[in-house]
Amino acid sequence: MRTKLIRADIGLWQQVNCHLAVYAACLARKMLRFLHRGATVFPGKVALRLVPNILSYLVSGRDLIFVTGTNGKTTTVRFLVKILEAAGFKVITNVSGANLTDGIVAAILEHYQDLINDNPNPTESKLVLVMEIDEAYYGKLGTQVPWLITVLTNLFRDQLDRYGELSTTRKLISKGLGCQADSNCKELAPSGRTFITCADDAMSMSLYRCHNGKILTFGTDAAAMKPGHPSKLGDGNFCYFCGRELQYSAYNYAHLGIFKCESCDFCHQPADLVFKPLTPKAAAAAEATAATAGAADRTRNRNNYELTYAGEKAALHLCVGGRHNAYNAAAALLAATDYLHSKQIKDFSLQKMAASLSKIEAAFGRMERIELPDNKEICLILVKNPAGFNLAWDYLHEQSDLGGLCLALNSKVNDGKDVSWIWDISLETQGLQAADFAEIAGENYRIFLGGERALDLACRFYYAGYPAEHLQVEKDYNTLLDRAIAATPAGKCLYCLPNYTTMLAIRAALAAKYNLRDFWLED
Repeated sequence: MRTKLIRADIGLWQQVNCHLAVYAACLARKMLRFLHRGATVFPGKVALRLVPNILSYLVSGRDLIFVTGTNGKTTTVRFLVKILEAAGFKVITNVSGANLTDGIVAAILEHYQDLINDNPNPTESKLVLVMEIDEAYYGKLGTQVPWLITVLTNLFRDQLDRYGELSTTRKLISKGLGCQADSNCKELAPSGRTFITCADDAMSMSLYRCHNGKILTFGTDAAAMKPGHPSKLGDGNFCYFCGRELQYSAYNYAHLGIFKCESCDFCHQPADLVFKPLTPKAAAAAEATAATAGAADRTRNRNNYELTYAGEKAALHLCVGGRHNAYNAAAALLAATDYLHSKQIKDFSLQKMAASLSKIEAAFGRMERIELPDNKEICLILVKNPAGFNLAWDYLHEQSDLGGLCLALNSKVNDGKDVSWIWDISLETQGLQAADFAEIAGENYRIFLGGERALDLACRFYYAGYPAEHLQVEKDYNTLLDRAIAATPAGKCLYCLPNYTTMLAIRAALAAKYNLRDFWLED
């Protein structure tokens, strides 16, 4: 039996159970929203408790795109959603970033009316599911639900208590791709699916042997990289197949670069979609075009790139700062291109897709800027592992409006219980140094530290050369924000670097204090 909501052929009683689960989940969501709660996970828990495999039923017969990886999932999904919406599709996504099974189910059921109204003919449907998914859960769900495209943004060391070393995370992804024997796959998932990943990431690229469908890659033009070898403390320094240390001729950041193993045939391959920073003249033209198109006026954060794919060139203008966001945009553009081609939509060019990204602001907590009274701003930059922190630290060093700094660290399950990663960040060797901060913020500067592991942060900064008298610990988030904002000069920005659960708490405090939109209501 099939219905508009559940397209799979299942028995009448199972259909009844599915519909009861959906209605119970929707009731739970309405009650939570009435109480001004996010309802980003609990409705999914309700549905899964009643029908454990309801996700497979909900996505059956529909187009599903998964986005997984260590860093950049939420931003890549945000970019991809905007491109597909600009192309005329209705997109269902987990905007909150709740990326476990219950969060994905909750996000889908929030739009159950769209599922019911969707055209039953798959070739005529304009509905697509774009879901951010946790790496471990991708290992489980990748073989259980019928996905069309999987985007792997990158693989960095993250949450060691959950994943262990990178090789473990890689194995989870390989299982989701349908490969049980890892590097020597004998049992591959059905072809007809597309796997998209970063050409510059050696660990991600090692998965090419785990997929027998289409493989597409994105990466930076080699001429735009820094010559030499990345840090020996990086995450991708060794060949996955033979264990020998990889040799790099150039790199962008962390371990993303041009790599080669001198012991086997594993090496960097040219990317399908290549991006590089625009020349100053071309960047000025892109700025003018973006202004004409009504792009957000975030001049200091703009990233301008030239894209090349299948002989077509396009200019990419981003209002979101950071080199890593060029990778996120490239991943989204490549996924959108492949999906639109599969739907035989040929009039939506690479340039049109790139133009649709010019107006997009950062996702909540991911380089999100919030205007404050007295001509101040706060910029939230989620950091949760050494690679992400080092990028943010470099970014801060480049900002002319830096007026204050606060950091927050928790060790809850969603963050990873092990916070020893803060000793792997490059406080001493790159980005802001204590002397730099004193010159920028004055000799009496203070760095505000919060979260349940604030003292760990204070210890880390102390051993990086920041005097103890300049480190102020505030466990209460409202007090932390009030004092950090008060210490920020007018016309300047307070940069806040929280990990995941502290970011949610800080943003909730800001939302209550400054009447911001709740993150689950974002466009």
